[in-house]
Amino acid sequence: MDTVEKIYKYAEDHADSTNRPHLGASIIGDQCSRKLWYTFRWASERKFDGRLLRLFQTGHLEEDRLIDALKKVGVNVSQFVPGTKTQFSWSVIGGHFGGSCDGKGPGLEEVLKKVAILEFKTMAGKYFQSLKKDGVEKSQYKHYCQMTLYMGWANLSYAYYLVKNKDTDELYQEVVEYDQELFDKLIHKATKIITSQNPLERVSGKKTFYLCNMCDFRGVCWNNESVAVNCRTCLHSTPEIDSENRGLWRCEKYNAHVSTEKQRVSSKCPSHLYIPSLLPYEVDDTNGNSVVYLLPDGTEAINGDGGYKSSEMWHLNPEVIKDETLNELRDVFGGTIVSSETLNKTNPERRVFNDK
Repeated sequence: MDTVEKIYKYAEDHADSTNRPHLGASIIGDQCSRKLWYTFRWASERKFDGRLLRLFQTGHLEEDRLIDALKKVGVNVSQFVPGTKTQFSWSVIGGHFGGSCDGKGPGLEEVLKKVAILEFKTMAGKYFQSLKKDGVEKSQYKHYCQMTLYMGWANLSYAYYLVKNKDTDELYQEVVEYDQELFDKLIHKATKIITSQNPLERVSGKKTFYLCNMCDFRGVCWNNESVAVNCRTCLHSTPEIDSENRGLWRCEKYNAHVSTEKQRVSSKCPSHLYIPSLLPYEVDDTNGNSVVYLLPDGTEAINGDGGYKSSEMWHLNPEVIKDETLNELRDVFGGTIVSSETLNKTNPERRVFNDK
């Protein structure tokens, strides 16, 4: 491994999880409610390579440079809550929705020196040119929605949007005015995503739609790829909406709250049952300990007690379920059905079990 590869690997090894505890204001403007639901429910974890992670870091570093530039021309930038090193942030809908702005600042001529939300971005040249031509509401709608929420939460009338062209260092500025109607719509949208037990509607009914082609959840949404096993994809788990906005999740199986830290390591929970709508099978019966599904040929597949663990549900077919020898070995050795090398090249659908 050469030095550059080591640098990239270090970035990958020390990257934070892409699964955030809450639904973020920065993404609520996305057109697809199902994508946002998958994101909130941690249906899969996106992995970025070291080069891309460093690119993200460059964007964050640029914020300090832009703040310094604003201060030098008379803008009194406040990055943090007075007396702290904490960003201005908001948390609503039981603590499951929120965000943090880059700062607040009086002194901008563009807003008659009133206090405004400050939001900084960097973007590639082609997106920058589109922004200059069409403005933020049309060309970067997610950013527009993000600033609308920050203005509403901060009770401010303006946001100042400052963007750097990554290719040329050119700067673009725009003043965004508060839109109460849009704010209300976004809160309603976030509430629906957070409180829904099942995936919401897709942005399109066609898997070839351009947004679907670019989506991180394309495999889960359209191709029946496996959904991650964790508390948020479990039938027993529900986000609580409490007035203190603590972001709590409750497990009905164990009658307990589950911390974010425990959710991140919940893939091996023996009681996990998939939310039925996440599996591509018809539900035949359900109780507190298992869900019985019907495969296309009518074969029963049980998720839970007396059946298969959630991680196995994606690798089942009638042959595996009816293979008494395979299932006996699985039970004796505590094995798991996995998608792996085939036992028999003449039978490519057959799975093996993993006893680790």
